[in-house]
Amino acid sequence: MIFGVKKAISQRDSENYYDFIEPSANQIMTNIVEFFNTHIQNKFPSVDFVVDIYRKDSNKLYIIDFNPWGPMTDSLLFDWPDILTLSLQNNIEKPEFRYVNSHIGIKPNSYTQYAVPKDIADISRERDINKLADVLS
Repeated sequence: MIFGVKKAISQRDSENYYDFIEPSANQIMTNIVEFFNTHIQNKFPSVDFVVDIYRKDSNKLYIIDFNPWGPMTDSLLFDWPDILTLSLQNNIEKPEFRYVNSHIGIKPNSYTQYAVPKDIADISRERDINKLADVLS
């Protein structure tokens, strides 16, 4: 929501391609907009916010959380300049829906650079500290 208007919908799991999204994109967007209109619109104290909605199927949607609208919030498949441009448009009939539409378009995890290699994490969970020391030496 930007200035009280739905502007953008993004696939939450931006690191994976799901083949069922593209053929159902219009239905998914319709379900989310209807859910939003029924359960959220005019009920949240701010007009500028981000809400994460989980859609299990067309009849089961859940609010995951609310976040402030702004660069401190992960924009997922949008860049903040895109969102700022959308925020200035007054004649939006429906939100822009972005999703990963092929294995090629996958956005890398922005936190990967801070991660520990999986094999090190797996070994560190074991009780044998000597095994970890052997791997690291």
